[in-house]
Amino acid sequence: MTSSTPGLSVSSVAHGQETIKVGSQLLEWIPSDIIQIVPSSTYVVITDSNIFKLFGDKFVSAFSKEVANLQGKSNLIVKVLEPGEPTKCREVKAQIEDWMINNGCNRDTCVVALGGGVIGDLSGFVASTFMRGVPVIQIPTTLLAMVDSSIGGKTGVDTDVAKNLVGSFHHPKVIYIDTSLLSTLPKREFSNGMAEVIKTAAIRDAELFSILENNTDRILDERNQDLLQKVILRTGGIKAHVVSLDEREGGLRSILNFGHTIGHAIEAIVTPEMLHGECVSIGMVLETQLAYKMGLLENPAAIGRLIRSVRTVLPSLTAISCLSSYKLPLHLPKFLTAEDLFAKMTLDKKNLGKKIRTTILLNIGKVVENPVAVDNEKLRQVLMPHISVIPTVINGEISVPGSKSISNRVLPICGLGEGPCRVRGLLQADDTRVMLDSLKEFGIQFHWEDDGTTLVIAESQEKGIKKFSPPSKPLFLGNAGTASRFLTTLVTMIEGGTSTLTGSQRLKERPIRDLTDALLKKGCHIKFTEKEGFFPIKVHGEGLPGGVIDLSSNVSSQYVSSILLSAPYAKSPVELRLHGGQVSRPFIDMTTALMSQFGISVETPDENTFRVPLGRYQNPPVFTIESDASSASYPLALAAITGGEVTVHNIGSASIQGDAKFYTVLEAMGCTATQTATSTTVKGPANGKLRAVSVNMDFMTDTFMTICAVAAVAEGTTVITGIANQRVKECNRILAMVTELAKLGVVARELEDGLEVDGVAGDISKLHGGNIECYLDHRIAMSFAVLGTRVPGIVILDKECVDKTYPEFWMDLESKFGVKLEVPELKSQSLTSKAASAVRNVVTTLSEAVGLNPHGSAEPSVVLVGMRGSGKSTMGAALARGLGWPFVDLDNEFVAFTGQPIQGFVTEHGWSVFRQKEEECLRSVLSLHPTGTVISTGGGIVETPSAKKFLANYHGLVLQISRDTDDVMALLESDQTRAKLGEAPLDIWKRRSPLYHECSKLQFHVKKMENQWSKAEGELIDFVQRWDLRFKNVLMGGRNLGLKEVVDVSSLESSFFLSLTVGNVDTLEGVFTRISADVQAIELRVDLLDNTDAEYLAQQVALLRRYSPLPIIWTLRTQPQGGKFTGKPEEYFRLNELGLRLGCEFIDVEACHSLDHTTKFLNKLASTRSKAIISYHDFDSPTSTQNFQRMLQSCLRYVSLGHVIKLVGMARNHQDCYVLFTFLERVKTGNVLKGKPIIAICAGSAGRLTRVTNLTMTPVTHPELPVPAAPGQLSAAEILSTRMTLGFDGAAASVFYLFGSPISASLSPLLHNTGFRALNLDARYSYELFDTTNITNVVSKLREKGTAGGSVTIPHKQSIIPYLDHVTESAKAVGAVNTVTKTEDGRLVGDNTDWVAIDTLLRRRYVPLHGEERKLTSLVVGAGGTSNAAVYALVKGGHQVFIYNRTLKAAQLLAARKFWGNRSRFPGVTVLEDISEFSKKLEGRKLDVVIATVPPAANFTLPHDLIHDRIITIELVYNPRDTPLLQQVRAAGAAAGVVEGLEILFEQGLAQFQLFTKRKAPRSEIGEAFLSHRGANDLKLLLN
Repeated sequence: MTSSTPGLSVSSVAHGQETIKVGSQLLEWIPSDIIQIVPSSTYVVITDSNIFKLFGDKFVSAFSKEVANLQGKSNLIVKVLEPGEPTKCREVKAQIEDWMINNGCNRDTCVVALGGGVIGDLSGFVASTFMRGVPVIQIPTTLLAMVDSSIGGKTGVDTDVAKNLVGSFHHPKVIYIDTSLLSTLPKREFSNGMAEVIKTAAIRDAELFSILENNTDRILDERNQDLLQKVILRTGGIKAHVVSLDEREGGLRSILNFGHTIGHAIEAIVTPEMLHGECVSIGMVLETQLAYKMGLLENPAAIGRLIRSVRTVLPSLTAISCLSSYKLPLHLPKFLTAEDLFAKMTLDKKNLGKKIRTTILLNIGKVVENPVAVDNEKLRQVLMPHISVIPTVINGEISVPGSKSISNRVLPICGLGEGPCRVRGLLQADDTRVMLDSLKEFGIQFHWEDDGTTLVIAESQEKGIKKFSPPSKPLFLGNAGTASRFLTTLVTMIEGGTSTLTGSQRLKERPIRDLTDALLKKGCHIKFTEKEGFFPIKVHGEGLPGGVIDLSSNVSSQYVSSILLSAPYAKSPVELRLHGGQVSRPFIDMTTALMSQFGISVETPDENTFRVPLGRYQNPPVFTIESDASSASYPLALAAITGGEVTVHNIGSASIQGDAKFYTVLEAMGCTATQTATSTTVKGPANGKLRAVSVNMDFMTDTFMTICAVAAVAEGTTVITGIANQRVKECNRILAMVTELAKLGVVARELEDGLEVDGVAGDISKLHGGNIECYLDHRIAMSFAVLGTRVPGIVILDKECVDKTYPEFWMDLESKFGVKLEVPELKSQSLTSKAASAVRNVVTTLSEAVGLNPHGSAEPSVVLVGMRGSGKSTMGAALARGLGWPFVDLDNEFVAFTGQPIQGFVTEHGWSVFRQKEEECLRSVLSLHPTGTVISTGGGIVETPSAKKFLANYHGLVLQISRDTDDVMALLESDQTRAKLGEAPLDIWKRRSPLYHECSKLQFHVKKMENQWSKAEGELIDFVQRWDLRFKNVLMGGRNLGLKEVVDVSSLESSFFLSLTVGNVDTLEGVFTRISADVQAIELRVDLLDNTDAEYLAQQVALLRRYSPLPIIWTLRTQPQGGKFTGKPEEYFRLNELGLRLGCEFIDVEACHSLDHTTKFLNKLASTRSKAIISYHDFDSPTSTQNFQRMLQSCLRYVSLGHVIKLVGMARNHQDCYVLFTFLERVKTGNVLKGKPIIAICAGSAGRLTRVTNLTMTPVTHPELPVPAAPGQLSAAEILSTRMTLGFDGAAASVFYLFGSPISASLSPLLHNTGFRALNLDARYSYELFDTTNITNVVSKLREKGTAGGSVTIPHKQSIIPYLDHVTESAKAVGAVNTVTKTEDGRLVGDNTDWVAIDTLLRRRYVPLHGEERKLTSLVVGAGGTSNAAVYALVKGGHQVFIYNRTLKAAQLLAARKFWGNRSRFPGVTVLEDISEFSKKLEGRKLDVVIATVPPAANFTLPHDLIHDRIITIELVYNPRDTPLLQQVRAAGAAAGVVEGLEILFEQGLAQFQLFTKRKAPRSEIGEAFLSHRGANDLKLLLN
């Protein structure tokens, strides 16, 4: 119904008890309508401060006028609340009710809710209970509230346990929806609401769904008021109607929960970083996939309209996703696991008993009207990112999706062409989505018809390139290489503005230089904004000049196609001349063939010349895209590899795709193949035997990986060439195939332009399963799925990457070929307790989706708070340098923000105004620098309550920098440059100290009387690394932590922690290295310290950080549990919270305290990086299984929140040890521990055997400590010795070998055997030489039972890689393995410690000047094998790297080499052609580091102008010790920075030792033997 009031049009719909009124510009009219509908003595308006700033004055003023007209019969009161979810709680509800009572409200009060869902839910709940129920009016201000929370009468508040657990049903009298309020709603919030709109249309209104599909721009971008009103009215009407039929959720109302079963589970973990609608969007995707798997979808092709293209696997996906169009995520965050989500879904109120139930979508506009019990295994398949194929024979017929190559060419052609065009068979996948999104940004109009199967390019009044307008924002192209290259030329023709093309990190690594060089030479205006020759680029469009264009075409055929496609619209005819050879000629031919079909004939007088006339493409009425020939290779290969028969339709001899000839390779391998004009059939050999081939695949490069999969089981060695360009695709595909095939036991080798694969001649027993990394490459996933139909146990780790070109792949395997898929268990950890710290990665993805900052760091900025003089600016600058981030000092920003110095501003305006302006400045800085920045605040920022709350609610890290009070006071008294605070600094400190705690998550304390600031700065970097492992990009100043030790001490095979029993850690300064040599963590016994004052405890932790990089266990042992602490429980937990703030990696939490206190503390701990040791000590009760069971039960109350269980009893005789052993055996056979490790020991001298047998985190003492922490406590050395004597610390003696030749003079046996003796491991381990040049002998020896691993040297460092079961990322990056270890199940793991030695010694030598902030500049001399390790170490440290080698080509190859660790090029690596000109390139900067990898005979020395007293010189040659380079720098006075080759050799050996033994190498003992043998006693620094 539509009613008219003067100047307004109001539509309304009524269902049950609710009336919805919709219009625009209603806000000032609403009060008069409320007064007519609900007469009241008091109108209570409840809103929040954000809404009040936007609309409050206008609304309240209008309401006040209407109330005044009643002449005292009514009054108006307004309650303004803090914004955000925390307001929706019982405490605030009570405050509102008390306020209403104090203001005389009674039973004829009317509550008016003006705001979003929080205000609506809270106000409705207040109205439902106040005076046992008063009327409520809802005026929602967000789209989500308009279409969801304001309708239906659900009200409620959150509790500490979960959201909306306490509430009621209370229907509003009227819901007023003013669509004009949405004009100020941020785009992400608008999209958030659209999720509920799309959900409602999907379940109940197919016509509305079509409106949403075809009006994205008008709704999302223009926010067309008429259309919004129509959409909201229909959406709200549907919900109100459903609610009226089922007010109390008896059954039908559950249909409104489509997408919510999984969506709510996601939301419960990731809130507030992800919004409700975003979670529901993902839930709809996954629940629809589940419906398909359960066989309940009536029309899967139509369902594709909801979730097609982005990260989905439904069949027949035929149009761009409605959800994706509205910038909603469709993809489960990677850090969430099925276990996380199952745990949350079991709490869903739709469940029946323990059975999870969900709403099932049947078709657009139709659902099952009651919740359906789900198949948990199928649900798990939907949720997990990995998949495995069960081997089987494949037979069947199939049509694969449309050709990506044709789709991506047809779209720009149609966009440029004249006349409308109906495009059928368009591939719906990531790449084509990017192209469509880009055309949309250019202004090209299109819509979908035929249930989303046909794309209709609309007619336009403008013609050709005139239809295109410069985009209003940067085009984010993801990893779409084809689209990015085609658009590069096209945007040069779009006049009137600048186009910016950018994308994912991988896109930024894919070369574009040859294409841009050709365009730049013709006068096009192109600017590289990050790295020369790579995206992002900015292009100022002035038209494409015609004439001769010279192009280097030996990297990618897409460069050629890019120019050809745009050439008809150039300023004059184009003659394109190719140089340097061609790759993938069939794709060029495809381009010219398509151009011809659209009316442009390209003349080719020779194979390297293309003449393109001026003209306009003529769009045919209908164009059908043939199936993708590359995608067709997988079903055809399935027939070949399994001996089945498969026919692929819509791809045959009439195809214009080069890959359509793929079947000929299978024929050569022994298959039978036939091809018609429109179909291809392959039948595998009857005897199952395939034969190897040698084939040049230049004409079908994208299918070489499919052939690799088939070749793995063929007889002989398959040689594939002509595919060099595949190194610059989604990843280095050649290296990826060699690496991943090796995981399965397949031997493959790289060639210059291809690879060769050794087949097993059908003997599958020679192969084994493995976990396959996909590198975000769809073709890797599908190729190994093919191999998985023959080889069991292959697990594809990223099943969703197939969405790039073949979203239906996995479903086609199931539905078309009957393949069974499964989700095997992977060894992984549930992330529920860690999700809060990982979820922020999602925010950047969502920001990219709505066009926000897609560049820079994805991590939220770090904010530092603390007292004036605590060192925030100094430490903040160091932290920024360490993270590689910019640094912002708020004091400096304040000057720029206000135009006045702080002291002058305070003098003129006073402290109160200053604090207000300071807060505004902080908010401004964080809005400008939301990610990747370190921000130091002023000391008084916490004085303003709103600023304090803002910081407390900040989703990133707020870190307090603290310092000894006496140190701070002394500094402040001596500093006369700062504005006077008007009171004593000590009084200010006492007032602010608790405020800093309230608003910060962590506290870093600077050691008392600190005089080594560079060390403190390094410790801060380490500290932040420990807190969040995302901050790994450490430059210089940190200590290169073994981060695995920091996080996973509790999961090591054997580990100890040292229990400190001193009153002051400072007394251990001289002995700490010795007493901690054999342990993996340090226990700070807080109850044994001299003082438990907060500052004293912070000082103790600071000292521990100074003395050791090991994790800290914070233990406050109470007297009843055997300790000294006698305080109350509140004080116990308060002090433990300090341990959390100080970043201690483990907190010992006694299970004897109240459930309420303990659970609250553990919930706080769960949001940090700390881990909980749940402990129970009983020294008084007799030892019995019953007593241990009682202790365990106390601990198990917290097993889901804890990480380690610790039980300690008292042994009075040796039999008590066996009581514990019996108990543990019973416990470990069950699942009561939920996989958590357990520490279980008996104290007392009679219980020492239990300390020997306990392997996880055994508490130990040391002879140099005053006393043991508990009776019977042993040292680590005593335990290890006893284990060795008893023979149960490992199996029989094992040997490590040095593999290589010649090796007789090697120092490795001396180094390792000395270490074994020093740690009493010589009865278990020995180290011997194995001199051989035969790699087969090496592998055989490594596989022998008595071999524990070994060192690898020349000539095997590279050749061994294919034979290993796993190679670490660093070894892949370096391209060499020098260390092999063996896992418990016999798998061989390759690593490299050469780079570790370089990195360690570089960090040890380099001491930054106080406050120094800059990237280091380094030079690598040489381009041999060890140069890879040098470059890798420098790049990983964030250096700007230069390479010089006398053979220029070798240096260029090294610089272009792939850095496997993050699949990108070595960033910032530059090749020097002339070392004498180096200083000019430095432009006044100093050379900080030089690493020489060339032999002494090269006589290399540096130009003298590069040498200075702080230069670090690392020589990798150790024989002779004193090389010409070292002689030169020592003579120049730079000896302090010299690192000899012997030092490198020594450090890499120590790193190897630690990998071999999982024990810290005894540096001193090994060093003495090492130096004595080498006669190098002057290198005593090795011992430190």
